[in-house]
Amino acid sequence: MSTHLPIRVLRPLQRQCLYQRSTAVGINAARPFSTTSVRPSKHRFKGIKGGRFQAEAAIESNKSRAPATLQKEGLLEGSSLPEDLGIIPGTIVRGAPFSGELPSLFSYDRLRFEYKYLLSLFSGYFSLWKYRTTRRAKPYPTVDFVSTSQVKKVAKQKYQEMYEAFAARELEKIEKICSESLVEQFKERLMRRAPEVKMHFQINKFISVRVISNRAVTLPLPGLPESASRQVVVRIKSEQAKEIKWDSISGINKATRRQGRLTWTPTGSQPEKQEPEHEHEDEEAAHRMPIKRIEKFTEYIILQKRMLRGQEGEWKILSFAEPHTLESIAKDEEYQNQVAEYQASSA
Repeated sequence: MSTHLPIRVLRPLQRQCLYQRSTAVGINAARPFSTTSVRPSKHRFKGIKGGRFQAEAAIESNKSRAPATLQKEGLLEGSSLPEDLGIIPGTIVRGAPFSGELPSLFSYDRLRFEYKYLLSLFSGYFSLWKYRTTRRAKPYPTVDFVSTSQVKKVAKQKYQEMYEAFAARELEKIEKICSESLVEQFKERLMRRAPEVKMHFQINKFISVRVISNRAVTLPLPGLPESASRQVVVRIKSEQAKEIKWDSISGINKATRRQGRLTWTPTGSQPEKQEPEHEHEDEEAAHRMPIKRIEKFTEYIILQKRMLRGQEGEWKILSFAEPHTLESIAKDEEYQNQVAEYQASSA
């Protein structure tokens, strides 16, 4: 029988366990006349302004829910749902006639284009009927299948207000009129504009306003029944007046007028006119003169209205659009087929 002691016996007592805490205690821990454990000091929140209750309130306020939970609740409320979900599939933007945006009138490509555009119109009417029946209870959303006067009125108003707000640097007004992606584009353009530049925008008259596409699509969102989106593509041809001014030009004009005035001298002779110090001074002053232009423009805007839980929102300008060609229509159809195949395979 071996007489060697085990290794654990040879170790010091305080090191028999690697994770054993030190048994040393502070001087204040000695509590004669009491057998209860040490209680935490009532002054442990003394360093925090407001004391114990303020500290506990701060701890409770810092407790937050998981990001996934917040995202789910935001989706159910509709606040986290992005406004720009893209153009509804099947939308075809038809160019203006006699503008060079369409194929030749008596060509086979023109016949194919008109055929696809007619199919898009009929499918758009069917989608509007589905949009109207998305809400299961009355009152049903108002959809004009034939008359588009109300949509044209909204398009003209939003179009004019958007450019007037952009000229006046009213970003808050732009946010109420346009979608998030379009607001970001206007922000970048306003940042590039010099602070001394002042713009004035005015529409003299609307030459032509026509609805090119009018369709809708249901949104199968979890937790958001009776949800859909409606988009209208409007072609607007207008005569616009723009004026650009610089704040610093007023100072140049005042200095020029002062130099041109007659000054009193004892001899009666006028001082010689001082030449500009730099060659390009006159050119720069002429370049910074106010600019006024009256031009005619044709633009395509996309109006969008969303319905969440059966409640319709307001019209907003989603983005601008370009006229379709046969090549762009073929690309859109190919992309839609790929999306349909992917959804079918993942189902």
